[in-house]
Amino acid sequence: MQQLSNTDKNKGAGKLTPAERGTAQKHAMLGHLVGPFAGNVVAGGYMMLFATDVLQFNPLTIASIVAFTPLITFFRLPMMGPVRQFGRVRTLKVGRVLQILTIVLLLLTPAHLLTPLTYAGLILLFLISRELGIGLVWQSLLRDYTTTGDRGKFFARMRFSFNTTNLVLNGIIIFLVGKAVTEGVYKGMLLISLLGLLNSLFWVHFLPDKAADKKKAEDEKGAKGISILNVLLHSPVMRLPLLVSLMTTAASLPLVVIYFRQMLHVPANLVALFIFFSTAGSALFFFLWGRLADTIGFRPMLIGLLVLTAVSLPLILFVPPFPEQGLDWSQLQPATVMGIGALLFLGFSNGALASGIGIAVISIKLHHVSRKDSFEALNVLAVISSAFQALVAFLAGLYIQKIAIPAGSFEIGGGILYLDYYKGFAAMFSPILLFLTIPIVLRLPNVRPWFGVSHFFNAIMNSPARTLLAIRNVYDETPERRIKLAHWFGLNSNPMSIEPLLALLNDPSYEVRTEAIRSLARSGSTLAGKELQNVLQDEKRRALWDQAAWALGELNYGSAFDLLVERLSLQTPTRVRIMAARALGKLEDGRAVSHLLKAMKEEELRLTLVSACCLSLLHLDAKEHAEDVFRALLRLRDREDRYELMSEFCLWLDIPSGWLLHSSSADSSSMSLQQHLDWKSSSWLEKRQKVIAAFREKNQDKIFHQMEEGLSTFQPHEGMVERALSGVGRQTGEWSHLSVLATAWLLYLD
Repeated sequence: MQQLSNTDKNKGAGKLTPAERGTAQKHAMLGHLVGPFAGNVVAGGYMMLFATDVLQFNPLTIASIVAFTPLITFFRLPMMGPVRQFGRVRTLKVGRVLQILTIVLLLLTPAHLLTPLTYAGLILLFLISRELGIGLVWQSLLRDYTTTGDRGKFFARMRFSFNTTNLVLNGIIIFLVGKAVTEGVYKGMLLISLLGLLNSLFWVHFLPDKAADKKKAEDEKGAKGISILNVLLHSPVMRLPLLVSLMTTAASLPLVVIYFRQMLHVPANLVALFIFFSTAGSALFFFLWGRLADTIGFRPMLIGLLVLTAVSLPLILFVPPFPEQGLDWSQLQPATVMGIGALLFLGFSNGALASGIGIAVISIKLHHVSRKDSFEALNVLAVISSAFQALVAFLAGLYIQKIAIPAGSFEIGGGILYLDYYKGFAAMFSPILLFLTIPIVLRLPNVRPWFGVSHFFNAIMNSPARTLLAIRNVYDETPERRIKLAHWFGLNSNPMSIEPLLALLNDPSYEVRTEAIRSLARSGSTLAGKELQNVLQDEKRRALWDQAAWALGELNYGSAFDLLVERLSLQTPTRVRIMAARALGKLEDGRAVSHLLKAMKEEELRLTLVSACCLSLLHLDAKEHAEDVFRALLRLRDREDRYELMSEFCLWLDIPSGWLLHSSSADSSSMSLQQHLDWKSSSWLEKRQKVIAAFREKNQDKIFHQMEEGLSTFQPHEGMVERALSGVGRQTGEWSHLSVLATAWLLYLD
């Protein structure tokens, strides 16, 4: 596993050292702290509110602006070669400066001068600066700053940080916005955006660009980049990843802010609250999605998120049309209260799930590009995605203004649900599109083949928050706490517990390592089996071999069969041989029978090993070797070994084992059966007095004679185990625990 990690690191980070990578991640996160807020203000949800409430633009005009702006990404294509030569970080700085200048122009321009053309021009200038700056180089830089082992966690931390910041800012805006957005409030948003971009410009200065350095120093021809045609024809990201991106975009809720404001007349402060809840959902769930993306991989995670999103979208049906004159908060009707709740819950769930889909889709994209072609491939992908997004936005605006608004809304379900043409798309068509995306996602590689969709739902249903907090204590300096942590991970079936348990396998404390192995044994994870097999192969970790062998049996990890057979050999310490024998019995592989018989017959002194072989033969249902197993049982002098085996023999003989289990393990088998008889009714005992009399006399001959009489009624192909018991029992010549087993069988023979 360590070797794989190192390979990934080298592949993902290029020439950056781990220390440089960590510093770059820190500066990238600080630079991105408030920067994205500007995009929402200038060209996002708050822009739509400003254009609706202050500039009085109609839905189609706003949709035209929103639809046109993504087409700016086409400017990236001719700029990729020059940017490679100019440097990605330097390009990012220039883009930030131009964005700052654009916001200054918006701050200085009065609202009455902002005609649709003028306003679109300023937004266009801002977006060109963004697309040819951060849009052009950001994902390529982040790929260099991360690896497949930490990419999800980094994106989670980064997005959590700027979403939390945006959450605070949105919370402030909610108190400033009333029924409608004013010019003053919007200028305040622009001022905050300006400060955020200045902060970004400061931290961008510290970002490294080793790829650019290498190109300048070694290969000027290579600095011109890879041709767009070559990317389109040969890059894997242009196939399934692109299709997944387009389908998730088509299934999103385009222009939902305009729909809420202009068709349902949702007050501006409620729309701001919707944005706040959406941001809150994103911020609260980013750490979970990031950890899950690294733990189970993007494929099962994305499938699970698509299902949850499809199920949650019909919530929009509960959002009613609001009065055009505004809400009277003192006289809210129950249906309105429920509608507000549905609106906010939709915002929260949509934000939470969209953030996870975003991380999964980004992980898919970065997985399908290399460091060499990531710059061109990701930008060509962005151009195609943006063009499609523009088309979706324009059609949505046309759909809202020309079809949805004229048709209006109507009640269904007695005033609880409300349907219109936009809701029909959101609650019906979008879920269908999301479900149709799943077969495409299934064709993507599973980078974590040990995990599936069930692990995704298991992760989000089994204490995900507590698991995330517990993971932070893997490196607690107190061994006792790490032991408790490993034990808790074993009790918690969350798949996110696997990776920290694997980390604890290398803990300095032997007790921590053994507790980690016990917990991995309870996990049922194939990945745990693979890593425990590595432990059992590692000569330097011989002290853990017995625990690892036992755990592989508990996991029923069939791939370890040959290794367990090898550890059963005479050259291995006895404790390891015992655990290997027990594990082989749990693998349900009939090939183990011959190896177990050989070890059982050859062993003379270590009767605990004989007991382990017997037990595994019982588990493997090796009834054709019943005589060998019964003879081995006679060799066992230790009561504990016999006690364990005899309960299994009851299963072979198809008789109850309660007579044995209800007694103490310190009691002999005869005492156990006698105690059992003491609890039986006189009528029950009367019917079996002949058997009971022979038992109390400890008359072996009578017991086995009665057993032969009972077997005489069996067909020749029946009673293989019972005949073996009778045959071996008669050969002992004295009362034994085989005689007790025979008595128990006679007592329950109908």
